[in-house]
Amino acid sequence: MKKILLSTLILIISILNCYAQTIDPLESSEQCPGVNVTFTVTITAQSVQSVQPKALNVNPVVVQQPFNISVNGSIITFNFIGKFSDYNNKQTFTVYYTNTSGLSATKDFTFPKIKSLLTANSCSQVQPSPANITAPRCQTSDFNISFSNVQYGNPFESPQICYGTVSNYEYLLPAGWSLGGTSSNGSTWIAGGNNVTVTSDLSTGDGMAIRIRPTNIACASGLVAGQESSVSISRPAPTLTITATQDYICSGCASFTINGMPSGATVQWSLSNTTDASISGCSTCSTVSICRNTSANTIIALTATVTHCTFTYPPVTHDISLGTPSPNPINVDLIDPAVGRIQVDVDPALPGVLSYNWYKNGVLQTAHGSFAQIPITRDVCDIYYSISAKAINSCGTSSLVYKDVYVPPCGNSFMISPNPASNSITISVSQNKTVSTTNNTFDEIRIYDFQGTLKKYQQYKMVNQATINVSDLINGTYFIEITNGTYKERKQLIIQK
Repeated sequence: MKKILLSTLILIISILNCYAQTIDPLESSEQCPGVNVTFTVTITAQSVQSVQPKALNVNPVVVQQPFNISVNGSIITFNFIGKFSDYNNKQTFTVYYTNTSGLSATKDFTFPKIKSLLTANSCSQVQPSPANITAPRCQTSDFNISFSNVQYGNPFESPQICYGTVSNYEYLLPAGWSLGGTSSNGSTWIAGGNNVTVTSDLSTGDGMAIRIRPTNIACASGLVAGQESSVSISRPAPTLTITATQDYICSGCASFTINGMPSGATVQWSLSNTTDASISGCSTCSTVSICRNTSANTIIALTATVTHCTFTYPPVTHDISLGTPSPNPINVDLIDPAVGRIQVDVDPALPGVLSYNWYKNGVLQTAHGSFAQIPITRDVCDIYYSISAKAINSCGTSSLVYKDVYVPPCGNSFMISPNPASNSITISVSQNKTVSTTNNTFDEIRIYDFQGTLKKYQQYKMVNQATINVSDLINGTYFIEITNGTYKERKQLIIQK
């Protein structure tokens, strides 16, 4: 019976002590940083010494120690003034006192909901809509940006807690843009809500962003603003092209038109050659007339330069063939004796050309365009072919342009490294992928000087790499002869010390 009464008494004392150790505002309340808060504490004590901040991450500040102390038996009620730091983690005030048993004691009052925006967290992250905007160049446009009000958040709690509502925001716009009638200088933030209209200027902002962040002015001035979000801005340049019904002028004139010009833009036309051709009539209209002045067969460049408010876009150029097209060089793209072909092209392709005639050793091949695959005898190597071409347009046919194409020996391709050399060289062989041989070795190396005198000779037994000392050779040009059975290949070697 005595044990039951003792347990009941301890429970009653614990309940009274718990009830007596209270603080107002409650620890669960939301508190603004940077402002003085008057706290009322009720505690079971004989005396109260002080109230101190307890270090967790950032200390709050005790502005005024206990005052208005009221004693009612063993219950003491008093006030103190505290100020929370601008940090969104829990902050604690500790009361130091002497309890009813005469022992020194403490009581922690911890507040986890500090309305600070200092530390980034998902509760305080603005999610603007739209996330990006396209603003036409050379005109002012209005764009509505909106989002749900964010909350304060404590990311150090597990799980993180969100509380309160943030209703004040600010925007950083490109210079010349405006919000609510306030024009931006590009560096000063402008106050706004969570549903605003921003207005573009004529030209700035391409590739930039509208930056948005929550602010804490509802709590106090001078508090840290929240994490930034952004709305990306695109002000794309127009796609400009020149088109024509024909890219050649045999005689008289032809018309050319600039496409893609935005409203309000202007164009200036010019020619690379004003002797053989000229602009007839308007040189600032969207369509221009180009006339042939002489009988010269040539290619000229027509250029359109478009200007739009503050923008001058990169010039757009279009080639025009005057009369019979002038021949262009032939390029060799691929020599493939294993398959039996040479790939060639005319670069650049001529404007206005209807077709090309390709010839091999003077014999007309199957008709092709500016790119052709010329058939050759398969696996026949170490031979020259004469490749030629004519371009044909409505004005006539160009003269022939020639290219001698050498098909190198089939078999191995030998490499010398380094070249030029001073002390030693390494000769290696790699299989020529365009031929069908599998032999990839050599068995003799000879080095001759420029007069044909043998300077070095070395025999091997079917190797694919060898190193030779050439430090005793004087500066000059030499030839290396590499032998693989009956196949021989010569390469030039330069000694340079």
